[in-house]
Amino acid sequence: MNTIAIAKPEVVETRATEEAFSLPSHVRASALTVDDTRGHYGELNGKGTFAIMQFLAPCLPGAYASFDSKSKGGRGQSLNLDLYAWDPEQAVGIVQLRHARRKKYDGYLNVRKSYVLCGFNENGTAFRHPVWPAVIHGAVRRGLSPAGVVQAVQCRMWGVTPRLLVDSVRQGDVLVVPERCRSLDREKLDEKWYLKEIPAGDFDLGSHVVSSAEPMLGLRETEHGGVIRVLAKHPVVRHSKGEHATTRAPRAENHGWYSVRMAGEDAAWSFASRDGD
Repeated sequence: MNTIAIAKPEVVETRATEEAFSLPSHVRASALTVDDTRGHYGELNGKGTFAIMQFLAPCLPGAYASFDSKSKGGRGQSLNLDLYAWDPEQAVGIVQLRHARRKKYDGYLNVRKSYVLCGFNENGTAFRHPVWPAVIHGAVRRGLSPAGVVQAVQCRMWGVTPRLLVDSVRQGDVLVVPERCRSLDREKLDEKWYLKEIPAGDFDLGSHVVSSAEPMLGLRETEHGGVIRVLAKHPVVRHSKGEHATTRAPRAENHGWYSVRMAGEDAAWSFASRDGD
């Protein structure tokens, strides 16, 4: 595989905008931008695309092409990468990984695709998170900006509206969301989720630790499944691997209830599997 040299971009302080959701002060924005021009399949191909792909290269496998004949129909395989979205406020992008393989000369070319949201954690470690092509291409067809496509995917990841995303705060692959309710409707929650009582203190949500001085409630999709959301009053979220700074619940007139949500993800081929957090 080819190794792409990385040019570290200049960074600037994160600026609050109407479209960007609340980021902790330790999250820094990128100075890299891309023109909103797209190719036939919706991929970004304007000015700035190459620099952003260089920046994101440590998050991705290297592109390559290896065929036994230069003529059409040769055996071999290739991996191509295309940029579909970029949000400079979060310094994250969405990349398509497209693997093509032909086993026999002049045979069928098997093509497999996956899409990932990728970037870097606060300590510089790379991450990638498989996401849904239908959401990406739907956002592109609606004419959303490169940053708007990222936002549409993140809304799907955490099951929130764009407005609620703005009011939330992210720590890696979890989102702290204000619930805006005086008390929890246990009957309504019980219709959709399997509930788990959690005592006050610390609770492990994946690689994140949710802390609250009051009892919490865990939400599960199946009776014996793992908790994917935690409802808590004014939670504090720490990362067990130390890859993210401690995140506190954003201030909001919601009487203290927040949900800490693990991000959903799409199925992916092995060359685009989830990596980092």
